[in-house]
Amino acid sequence: MTASRPVYPTGPECPDCHSSDVVPILYGYPSAEAFEAAARGELIIGGANIDADNPRWGCRTCGRRFSMGDVTRS
Repeated sequence: MTASRPVYPTGPECPDCHSSDVVPILYGYPSAEAFEAAARGELIIGGANIDADNPRWGCRTCGRRFSMGDVTRS
């Protein structure tokens, strides 16, 4: 991944590689602005199906998609 994309500041740490370089995953029909944000690496377009079990975050370092339930708290 390129360093020119900003790190999403409020995302959790990746449970696999422990990177804080995570972005939200957007579900549903994306707008033109969402496509532009995805091209900039600010979010991931997750698809049209909206389901409560869909992962909420994507790691830009290792590619893992995860939800808060996958993150252990210390």
